[in-house]
Amino acid sequence: MKKFFIIILIIFVSVAIFIYFQFRSTLKNPRTLVDKLPDIAKNLDFQLDDVRYTHSRSGEKKWELKAHKAIRHKNSNTIVLQQIEAWIYPIGRLEGPTHIAADSGSYEVNSGNISLSGKILIDNKDFRIATAALQYDEHKNLIVAPQNIHLANPKLSVTAGKALIDLKLQRLTFTHGVKTTINFARIHSKD
Repeated sequence: MKKFFIIILIIFVSVAIFIYFQFRSTLKNPRTLVDKLPDIAKNLDFQLDDVRYTHSRSGEKKWELKAHKAIRHKNSNTIVLQQIEAWIYPIGRLEGPTHIAADSGSYEVNSGNISLSGKILIDNKDFRIATAALQYDEHKNLIVAPQNIHLANPKLSVTAGKALIDLKLQRLTFTHGVKTTINFARIHSKD
């Protein structure tokens, strides 16, 4: 039994010495560890519950994301999200925050692209959009709804097979079987 404990102790000390020599430069320079963290994270599976992430630029909050679960598998560049809520804060012509809720989605770490699926609702003080799939392309600054989408407000209702939202130009384009209903009584009212 003594021999067994001595062997375990030797193995433990050997591993500790190996780890020390592998990371001794990191211990002297914490910035090196920070630089290596993304590579270390790629080699880990993880699941986080009740995640909240806020994105700010120049001290101004741009958007915020909350998810019931965030899961990343080893060597994957995709984070899978469940029960998502997001808030996009006013930019351009949008007045007031826009709330987004989706059953599930994914975030591509390398590209910054986001895909949402399931029941998706987008609410703003001026409209409500319902669809089952959205894809955000970070590089092109575009949102695509590749299947049926419905936009409604008290004055207007639009249903289409596909939609493209150009965030840079702040333009929404509907295609594929577009049907529009206009409530003229509401257009001429004072609200």
